[in-house]
Amino acid sequence: MNTSAPKQQPKQQPSPRVVPQSVTTFEGVVVSNAQVRMKPIDREGHMVPVLCVDIIVAGPLRNLVHLEQPFAPDAHDACEAAARRYHKGLCIKADAPTVGLRMLVPNVSHIHVQQSEERSA
Repeated sequence: MNTSAPKQQPKQQPSPRVVPQSVTTFEGVVVSNAQVRMKPIDREGHMVPVLCVDIIVAGPLRNLVHLEQPFAPDAHDACEAAARRYHKGLCIKADAPTVGLRMLVPNVSHIHVQQSEERSA
């Protein structure tokens, strides 16, 4: 017997390793005029222009955040134009995927070795 109803596909469970896409928003004041730098994107040495902006984040801690926005390999002029828009004292907001954020902590007061439960038993 033929029917026109599509076959039901079994529901796939999401992989436990997949992190849901989330975005972190940074708001603050530009510390110095934005710059364009070149950054490698692969092991073969291909380079892309990257817009670099340093901001002081709005809030009580006033942390310094270095923002980087990569452009297409052939978009150096567009990257330069963007850099001219972000000057010292400008208030900006930037969105970035939370996955891949990197932190630099230059003022660590002490580093402790953690003993795992397996080692202490």
